[in-house]
Parts: sequence; C-alpha cells; structure tokens
Amino acid sequence: MSEQKKRKVETSNDPNVWLKWYHELSDESDLSESSKDEDESDKEEENILTESEHNTESEQEVAESEEVESDEDVPLGSSSFYIGKDKITKWRKANPPRNVKTRSHNIIIHLPGPKGKAREVKTEVAALELFLDDNILKTITACTNIYIEKTRQEFTRDRDARSTDEIEIRAFIGLLFLIGTMRCSRKNIHLLWDNSKGNGIESCYLTMSEKRFRFFLRCLRFDNINDRNMRKELDKMAAIREVVELFTNNFEKYFSPSNI
Repeated sequence: MSEQKKRKVETSNDPNVWLKWYHELSDESDLSESSKDEDESDKEEENILTESEHNTESEQEVAESEEVESDEDVPLGSSSFYIGKDKITKWRKANPPRNVKTRSHNIIIHLPGPKGKAREVKTEVAALELFLDDNILKTITACTNIYIEKTRQEFTRDRDARSTDEIEIRAFIGLLFLIGTMRCSRKNIHLLWDNSKGNGIESCYLTMSEKRFRFFLRCLRFDNINDRNMRKELDKMAAIREVVELFTNNFEKYFSPSNI
C-alpha cells in the first residue's frame, strides 16, 4: 500500500491529523510571507543606502564647488569665474586661454633706467657728456670747418672766418644751454653781451665775443655740404642723419626705457 493511500486513510479516520496539517500549512505560509517581507525590506534598505550615498557625494561636490567659489585666491585659468571684491559679483570668462605665449615686446629683459657708465654719473655736465660725446663733437667740428672754408671768401679778413676746434664748439653749445635755462632765448643777443649797464650775462661775454657767437649761429653744420645733394635724394634727413644716429646709439648704450 502506497504512502499516499496510507496517509489518506489515516487522515480520514483521525481528526487530529487534520489539525496538524492545518497548522503545518499555516506555518509554511507565514514563513513564505515573512521571507518575502524580509526580502522587500532588504531591497528598500539597499535603495535607501544607495540614495543616501548618492546624496552625500552630491553634497560633497556642492560643498567643494562652493569652497572654490568663495575662495578669493582662485588662480587665473583654474575656474571659469572670478569673485569680485564685494564677494558677491562673479566674473565669468568663456574659454579662458591656456598656455598663452607671452609676446616678445612684453618680456622684460633689462630693468629700465640708466646702465653702464650712466650709473656712475653725479652731475648734469657729466650726464650731458655721455650723450654729447667726443664723436659727435668731432663730427660737428669737421662739418662746420668745411662750411667755413667754403664761405671764407665772403669775409674781408681771414680772422673773421677762422676755423674752429672741439673746445670752441663745446663752449658754443654750453652757451646755448645757458641762454635756454635762463629763459633768454627771445632776448636780443646784443643785450646778453652788453655789459655797459650791468645787464649782460658774464658767462657769455667771457666765453667768446658777440661777433664770434653770431658767426657760429651762421656756420654751424652737422654734415658735409659737398655731397649733401646726392645724399638728400635718398634721405630727407641727410643734413642731420649722422649726428642723429650717434645720439640714438648713445641713448641705447646708456639708458634702458621701460615697456610701458
């Protein structure tokens, strides 16, 4: 006799067996429901944990971004905005340049100011001699003597058109500076040399005569007049080109200008 049939027979005759089966079935159903509830609760807890982790990560990112926004020492190029002095205004920059090469004219190679011998200068005369050096004086003296030789026949006496030297040219240029600093450039030259009433300038009439001073005003030259016309066809500044270049070289030699 099979087990199922035995079981049917026993259950049909004994009422306690029915109660036992009922309790067993109810326990199994409760277990299945409790396991389902536990599985659902576990899933809910996992979802809550993942959401909390995601929220904490987002909060950390927001906090980090706020720290960057509130930082006043944000370096250029590290973010797309900058904080104003009022700590409220934000200045945004679209596509900030990265690794931009500095232009050559903005690169400071030498500090601005005097250099070389110019740093040792203590007086105004020494500073003037740096730029108005011996080469310039020699050029002016040679060119002036060429013009004097060419115009000497216009004078009745040779002593009225005698040649000059570097010392006299230096003295003449010094008188021009003196007259300018004393604001006498618009005065009559005769009054500057006239000492009959004590109105003249002592440095003027002791350095050279009024006639010689007027002679230099007429004959002073900065180039060779014999070939000036040929050079003037190519250069409109032919009359002063050589002296100007000497001056420019001296400025570059003893002074470094700033980039501003």
